Amino acid sequence: MKITTVFQFLILSIVFAGGVFAQSDFEVTKALAEKGDAKQQFGLGLLYYLGEGVPKDFSESLKWWKLSANQGNVDGMTGLQIIFSEGSPFENVRERLRWVKLSAEKGYAPSANLLASMYETGDGVPQNYMRAYVWYSVFAAQGGIFAPGDRDRIGSTLSPQDLSKAQALATKCFESNYKDCE
Repeated sequence: MKITTVFQFLILSIVFAGGVFAQSDFEVTKALAEKGDAKQQFGLGLLYYLGEGVPKDFSESLKWWKLSANQGNVDGMTGLQIIFSEGSPFENVRERLRWVKLSAEKGYAPSANLLASMYETGDGVPQNYMRAYVWYSVFAAQGGIFAPGDRDRIGSTLSPQDLSKAQALATKCFESNYKDCE
């Protein structure tokens, strides 16, 4: 699992769990998840993934995170990024990329950063510095502390013509609310 993905997951774990779950907390989370609450579906998947109050069960994590993600919940999408990442029992590069892109297009800053990094390194996608530049630009606009430096570093590797194209694509990406960035 890549460092950026691990970092995202740790943040989500802290945000949702915030501590040890009691059995009653699990039952409440499960009941709400079964009623279709996307946040609780993510939370239930997280509990199964971590084995918090229940035995670890990656199949259950996958089930609940898919339900959450399919409702547009970026936490659920991030869970799927984790479960489809390298070294997981459900490793699937295409599915990981799908959920990274979807959550980045919803404006989720950590996914914009992860997508930029994937394009920069060729992790699961063909290496593409122009797309890396675009997604680092998105992350920079969203407040990513190191993103301006990453964007500028990538920009310095591009020819003047490619840099101009990348800047135009970044503008198009912003104007389309992250829907037309590829």
